[in-house]
Amino acid sequence: MDKLLEPINQFLQCETPISWIEAAKDPKNLPVILIDHMVCE
Repeated sequence: MDKLLEPINQFLQCETPISWIEAAKDPKNLPVILIDHMVCE
């Protein structure tokens, strides 16, 4: 998994915090994540 994420982490110049990943996986946050994704597209 680390090898797969390496190019992304290099682009972002940091790793995604575990706390953010845990919050993103919470189903109650799905609408916020989908709206954010839509706006960023």
